[in-house]
Amino acid sequence: MILEAAARVFNQKGRALTVEDIAQEADYSTSALYKHFSNKEDILHTLWVQVGERMAEIFQSEPPVELHFTKRLKWTFYGMAKMAEDTREFFLAGMANTPMGAVGCEMESAYMDHYRTMRSSMIALMQRGIDEGVLRPNPAELYSMALGGHLHSVVMHWAIHGPYPLKPKIDQLLEIFLTGAACEEVRSSILAQSPRP
Repeated sequence: MILEAAARVFNQKGRALTVEDIAQEADYSTSALYKHFSNKEDILHTLWVQVGERMAEIFQSEPPVELHFTKRLKWTFYGMAKMAEDTREFFLAGMANTPMGAVGCEMESAYMDHYRTMRSSMIALMQRGIDEGVLRPNPAELYSMALGGHLHSVVMHWAIHGPYPLKPKIDQLLEIFLTGAACEEVRSSILAQSPRP
């Protein structure tokens, strides 16, 4: 209840929010709120930790039945979309408070743990696509970076310009990822010129 209130206030006021604003939105006294959190930074930090945990859980979860690569990929991304859509305020505030440091600085261990979990899950999923013959034999990590970057762009567009249903955008993203963006004649020409491994 406190975190949901903090998310609503953050999404209205940004970093200008105060603990008093959060307490009022949560229908708590300020002193009662301080029993749970030490300051507003602690609250905002907890928001992103919980969003990161939820996303990591989605990427690690197993579908109720065995799915081949493309359906498994869609199932995972739809799970992420559902979580983002169902908890929009919470999701947006959590993502906005992800601690991103300067290049080369040490990142917080909780952030790195979530990142590593999602990264290894995506790499394993891309390897599955390679093993099933859906993806060409390239490094699974490269596929993971490419698709992960595009997914991040779709979610950021939704965060800024939404809300709108994410699933149709995910379907378009996966179609481009799996079939390529070039028209058929250009793709054939590119493939003819590419060296084969």
